[in-house]
Amino acid sequence: MSDETLHWTMPETKLGDPNYACDFFADPHPVWDYPAEDFAMPVTPAERVLWEQTGQELLTVSRGRWGACEDCSTLIEADDRAGLLERQVAQYLPQHERLKHLGMPPTLRARVMDGFRASSRVNFTAFTKHRTGPRVLTGHE
Repeated sequence: MSDETLHWTMPETKLGDPNYACDFFADPHPVWDYPAEDFAMPVTPAERVLWEQTGQELLTVSRGRWGACEDCSTLIEADDRAGLLERQVAQYLPQHERLKHLGMPPTLRARVMDGFRASSRVNFTAFTKHRTGPRVLTGHE
């Protein structure tokens, strides 16, 4: 990594923390925790585009458990990666519409959505690899 690398560690959040949310859908009411080891998040396609534009790398570290809302947890337990991906994409669609209204060309909007989908797949694969046990109800360790 170059000297231009930005380091950011995702803080481990807990029940009652105002930043505690579903790590898959950003729902503010996670009901399940998935234990996971700390790990460096893989570089996502979206981050690669950022690097190309800014010349700065970003290293993100995930710490501890991942929170999940009921709907995302159901998809995780069923190993329904496609369903989880579509749920995440649905969350991003309002932002996509905003880009349309701001005049972003359709081809660039499509690239943004493709990058978002690819990034979501990369993150879920990393979560699966570093998960250390079964889900537990939030606040019931």
